[in-house]
Amino acid sequence: MPAAPATVRVVDALGRPVLEVAATGGADLPLHLRGQVPGVYLLSVETAAGVARQALVVQ
Repeated sequence: MPAAPATVRVVDALGRPVLEVAATGGADLPLHLRGQVPGVYLLSVETAAGVARQALVVQ
């Protein structure tokens, strides 16, 4: 996680929200996605500096 506060979001392939967490920054942040349907999700981390996005595969 970045050192700054961040909002972490995970959405499914249709853009429906799956998870949203406000993080204080600088620490590991476990993403508990058990029970989600296997597939590709979009992970985004938003800080004051901008947004980073990454595909996430749940098996």
